[in-house]
Amino acid sequence: MTDDEWLRTAVHVVGVILLIAAVAPFVVYGVPQVVGADHGFVVLSGSMEPAMSPGDAVIVREASPDEITERDIITFQTDSETPTTHRVVDVVERESGEAYVTKGDANEDPDSGTVPYDRVIGEVLFVIPLIGYVVNAVNTPVGFVAAVVVPLALFVGSELWTLLHSVDDDVETGGDGGPETAGGHAAATDGNSGAAGSVGSHSAADVDSEGSAITLTRSSLQLLAVVFALYLPYSAYAAYKLTEAWAITGAVATGIGFLFVGGLYASTAGDDAPPADTEDGPPDDPDGGAAAAAAGETTTVETDGGTHGG
Repeated sequence: MTDDEWLRTAVHVVGVILLIAAVAPFVVYGVPQVVGADHGFVVLSGSMEPAMSPGDAVIVREASPDEITERDIITFQTDSETPTTHRVVDVVERESGEAYVTKGDANEDPDSGTVPYDRVIGEVLFVIPLIGYVVNAVNTPVGFVAAVVVPLALFVGSELWTLLHSVDDDVETGGDGGPETAGGHAAATDGNSGAAGSVGSHSAADVDSEGSAITLTRSSLQLLAVVFALYLPYSAYAAYKLTEAWAITGAVATGIGFLFVGGLYASTAGDDAPPADTEDGPPDDPDGGAAAAAAGETTTVETDGGTHGG
């Protein structure tokens, strides 16, 4: 592997890691079940500072009365539509069951009254700092357009532009169905069997002769990119109309899938380089080819058909 290939691979790996690190908190907030939780809420006030601040997100799991003890932080429903998240400072036994005395860490006095268990939504599992600002911004029309619609539109436009140019290049070079390879040389044939040698200039994955594997060609990657491009507007529209965390997460996940397929497609661009000449002579040298055929030998043309990671 050359230095350029190592550098490109390292950049891809770092890019994927950064992308996962940026997206993972929003996936956990939108689908808290992936970490064993049940709900995600955005903190709106500073009553629990410094444990949590406005703009943080709390991931909450449902808990039985036996699991909630003093010093735990719980989220519970009040007379307001917005739930409250405070710390339990005392557990009180009532005829109807357990009730909880709660207090904000930044408040001097406990909350008025007690919280019966049937109003408890769950226990706070952990806090994700700051992402609540992004969630609240995306829930507004302007924020949704800026954070979801515009980037997805740019991704779609960029990939479609690349797709159209790659199709034009394939047509100019003869495509996959022409008698010539991408390098402009005809594939060598076996003088005894007459079977044509295969040049995998558009292959993104090889198939082992002793096993089976899925082969992704550039054409199949193009098809996947078109599918993602067609689904992106629908997922963006659904997220805009519903303004639910799962809908926004679906739109973001579709965009990530689109980028992943586009990265795989772009990584196969180097496979179109012409093959190196063989020891028996260059493929377009009639004397070298004739000598190899007369000797009953098979001339093999190899290309880089290995799997390329995005």
